[in-house]
Amino acid sequence: MGQAEVNSLFRDLVSNAKQLEESFDLSYQFTAKGSAKFTGCGPGACRVTVIVNSRFVGKDLEAPKTASATMTVTMTGDGRPVGGCTTTGTLPVNATGQLSCTNTSPAWTSWYLRARNQRGTHVYAAQAEVLARAMTRVQVQRIVDELQEWLDDALSRLQPTPSPTPTAGPVPSSSASPAPITPSPSSTRAACLVSRPSGAKSSGGGWILNTTQPVTHRNKTTAPAGRPGARATQATACLTKPRGQGSAAQGDITGWQDAQIFAAANGGGRLARCHLVANILGGKGIAVNLVPCWQVGMNTGTPSMRTYESDTQAAVGRLTTGEAVYYQVTPHYRDATSTIPKSVTMSATVQMSNGMTRPLFSGVVIPNDRTVGGRLLNLGN
Repeated sequence: MGQAEVNSLFRDLVSNAKQLEESFDLSYQFTAKGSAKFTGCGPGACRVTVIVNSRFVGKDLEAPKTASATMTVTMTGDGRPVGGCTTTGTLPVNATGQLSCTNTSPAWTSWYLRARNQRGTHVYAAQAEVLARAMTRVQVQRIVDELQEWLDDALSRLQPTPSPTPTAGPVPSSSASPAPITPSPSSTRAACLVSRPSGAKSSGGGWILNTTQPVTHRNKTTAPAGRPGARATQATACLTKPRGQGSAAQGDITGWQDAQIFAAANGGGRLARCHLVANILGGKGIAVNLVPCWQVGMNTGTPSMRTYESDTQAAVGRLTTGEAVYYQVTPHYRDATSTIPKSVTMSATVQMSNGMTRPLFSGVVIPNDRTVGGRLLNLGN
């Protein structure tokens, strides 16, 4: 097989492996014990807890101690659908456990507010379905990591062996075959290591380029509005070994006071200055590399920027000589006056020294959202 075929096979295997996360194991039987229990039910949310009896019915297999299970809850209010929730947890096998999830859907909020304002009795109920997961996310990721090791090994075996550099010695006659050609340096290094854009700053063995664009006001909701400034528009990096040294975020960046005002008016919530190129990837905590964001939502959580930054960090750790990760993060703003992005798009591609590439992830959109009382608050202005 050639390199293109190996890469294609790898993509198919990873795609199939990730689908295992959605597979179920019919060796288990789950039955609900009694009725669902409701707690904290109000206009913003309703928590549902179900007691579950589990039984292992697999043949010729020893029963494990625990099972990974997914519970999907569908709720009704006055007989009509009012949303639901899903959770994945661990249950003891051949014993009793419980699973809980919280319905924060707009349908629930709408029904609850309407019922509260109407006289009479209003009944809400929940129906739960519990199925055993064949594999957990951790187990699937372990398979993907093993496939990655397989790919790296396979591609290293397919690396062309450079022709030897001529050594001093007798010179053959002109009728002999031409002397071997020594590969140029560009053929043994990742593309982004060979071609560095103007304005890029060194970061370890690679580089980082941050771009900005002007805005009329650094903060537009303060009184009075802030002075003119600039907002971050994109961060592009060529990440390799040795990795660059990042730094913590700090300072009164563009949009920071706008973010504080919005958070205070909407029940608070911890804010952060999100690195476009993460600290763990060598990104600096300076204004051109920072945007205001929710700490839990865009910065951390699952999924969040941290999810894909960690994947990229792991990929950089696996690089061999001459390889790099081409990494790009682009904030998206509502209009020309915006000081806080509504989302960011993240992409990363491994560039190999032989010219081959392998996408890590592409076009992943991370919204600048936070969930409060069953509703999403987007920080973008």
